[in-house]
Amino acid sequence: LELIRGNSRYSSTPVSAPAPRGRKRSSTGGGDPAAKQMRVRAALNGINEPHHDTMLLQALVTYLETCGGSADLVDGWYTKTEVRKDGSTAGTYDTYFFSPTGKRFRSRAEIARFFKLQAAPPKSARAAENEAKQAERLALREAKRLPKERGAPPA
Repeated sequence: LELIRGNSRYSSTPVSAPAPRGRKRSSTGGGDPAAKQMRVRAALNGINEPHHDTMLLQALVTYLETCGGSADLVDGWYTKTEVRKDGSTAGTYDTYFFSPTGKRFRSRAEIARFFKLQAAPPKSARAAENEAKQAERLALREAKRLPKERGAPPA
């Protein structure tokens, strides 16, 4: 989504809370204009909070540290949040991260790849343990299934 100056469908106003989810929207982008305006206003609730940019950058630092980076990587970076004004997704927003050189990034994973870091943080111990248990259960099921296919009694 490229921001076109002077003819933009998006606002560059920062937003601190996500738009409400779970609501069905028209796929054609039509619908009640008043409802569309209400969605945009709901997304704009709580905007212009001075700590919003700081919170987003701190979350980025935390993510990059889990990927093997450091807080120094994002010195001079800033964010921009654009609220969608038109279409079936009116009221939702997109947050972009900008490097000091002006390069735009759409996600934290994209930034991690830019710095040649591991884009997905390593699995937690609990996730690895659950994965091992699942593999063990699958192996047991497979062991029970094979004797049945051969016509022999299960072990």
